Amino acid sequence: MGFLLDTNVLSALRRPDRMDKGLRERLQALDRSQCFISVVTLMELKMGVLSKGRHDAPQGSLLDRWVLAVRADFADGRIIEIDSDIALRCAELHVPDRRPYNDALIAATALARGHILVTRNVLDFQGLGLSILNPWEAP
Repeated sequence: MGFLLDTNVLSALRRPDRMDKGLRERLQALDRSQCFISVVTLMELKMGVLSKGRHDAPQGSLLDRWVLAVRADFADGRIIEIDSDIALRCAELHVPDRRPYNDALIAATALARGHILVTRNVLDFQGLGLSILNPWEAP
């Protein structure tokens, strides 16, 4: 069992100087080799970069380099692509209540791979049968 890092976790890791001590310690306690990301997370990061770059080109360029570094950091087999198991699991999460596609794909990825979802957005994933870790909350 590993950990699937949600987009908000990667965003927080970009600026460790802005994290409180408890959050930093809880994230550092995770076994890095067992931390994974979804291709959906990469897409969300890139979309944010492109949006920022439209209004602030230098900041967009800086963030684009960061996204490439994230991709390289997880390129050792820890980026999970959407396969048929994840796609079918995602479809199940939409019935009876539709969910935002990105969240459903991330949840389906965690479920299909047996990973714990690490996120601050616990409410977005409640009721899906996921194991969730919110590192912003003290144990």
